[in-house]
Amino acid sequence: MSRIAIDREEVFALLGKFEQRFEDVHESLSGRPGAADAGEASNEIGLIVTAVEELAEKAVITGTGFTAVSRRAIDGLLADDAEAAEVFTRIGKAEQL
Repeated sequence: MSRIAIDREEVFALLGKFEQRFEDVHESLSGRPGAADAGEASNEIGLIVTAVEELAEKAVITGTGFTAVSRRAIDGLLADDAEAAEVFTRIGKAEQL
């Protein structure tokens, strides 16, 4: 039989690294310079940059949501494991009587 172990601290550390990348993206979006002078292509480049910014912002929102949901799921899973372990411990004690 296989055993799966989840180390809360390790998972949260990985999620923290993941979240930091999205914070970096968010900061870089707010720090970008204004419109570039590209002559006749200025309008087209502006449209491309705006589209990339919108997609990046959606990625930031998605990543932030993913990390928050993952943390809650891990905490819930580990809490359920502790409750289940307690039930089996009580059953084992009752069988010994």
